[in-house]
Amino acid sequence: MKVLILSPHTDDAELGCGASIARMVEEGAEILWIVFSIAEDSLPRHLPRDTLKKEFMNALGCLGLQEAGYVAEILQEVSRLPSTGSGITLWAAGKGASSLGERGLPAEKVGQRAAEEMERELCSPAAVDVHLADQLIPYLALAGGSYSVREISLHTKTNIWTAGQFMEAKIEIREKGGVFNIERLSGD
Repeated sequence: MKVLILSPHTDDAELGCGASIARMVEEGAEILWIVFSIAEDSLPRHLPRDTLKKEFMNALGCLGLQEAGYVAEILQEVSRLPSTGSGITLWAAGKGASSLGERGLPAEKVGQRAAEEMERELCSPAAVDVHLADQLIPYLALAGGSYSVREISLHTKTNIWTAGQFMEAKIEIREKGGVFNIERLSGD
C-alpha cells in the first residue's frame, strides 16, 4: 500500500492522524510524508530559520526511519505568526514523544531529545506512552479498567487526583518491573 501524508507543519500529521499512521507503518505501507511549512517566520528572531526543519530531519535520522526506507519531505511556506520557540512531536507504533526548544538549544538537539524519548517508549512493554497516560484517566474513572505506562508524569498524578475529587473514583498505581499499571479499583 502507498500512502501520502500531507502535513501543514512538522508536527500536524501526528496530531491529526497519528494512530492511523502507526497502523499503516505496522502494515508495511510505503509512506511519503510531505510537510508544507516549517514556520520559519514564526520562530523568535534569535533562532535560525531552519530550526524546525533540523528538528524534524534529525528526529527521522535518530529513529532510523530514512534507513528503513521511509520518505520524508519538507516543503516550505512563509508564515508571519508569533511564536515563543520550537518543538517537535513524533509518532510510531501507536506511541508518541515530543521535545520543546529553548533559548540556546540547537534544533538538532531538540530533534535528538524527541527521538531518544521515542526510543524509550518503543523499548518499553507499556501499553501507552507517558503523554497518553494522563489523558486516559477520566475515561478510566468513568468506565473502569487498567493500562500500563513506563513513567508516571505529574499530569497523570494531577488527573488521578482530579478524577477522585469529581468522580469519586479510586485509581491506584502499581509498579512492577519498571512498568506502572494504572487501575480503577472495583466497587467505586
